[in-house]
Amino acid sequence: MYDVVINRDVKLQDLVSIINHKKQVLRENAAFMGRTLDEWKIDVSVETTWLRQHLQPGSCMFVAIYDGQVIGMLGFLRNERARYKHGG
Repeated sequence: MYDVVINRDVKLQDLVSIINHKKQVLRENAAFMGRTLDEWKIDVSVETTWLRQHLQPGSCMFVAIYDGQVIGMLGFLRNERARYKHGG
């Protein structure tokens, strides 16, 4: 039997699962992430804005889904400065 992981573009409906994933990562890897879960102030409107930025042209985010939950993500935000618009 194989574990199934689905990789796809992010959707706004993924927000709750992404927040839960971020919590888990901060619990397990606070030293690597540079902050603890206690230091992260969860604000749904800020997280929604952050996610919407990844849906804009030139930016993207991919999520890995397992058993209906986000277990990984990779995102690129396009820089608005003309000199850096080519990079992610």
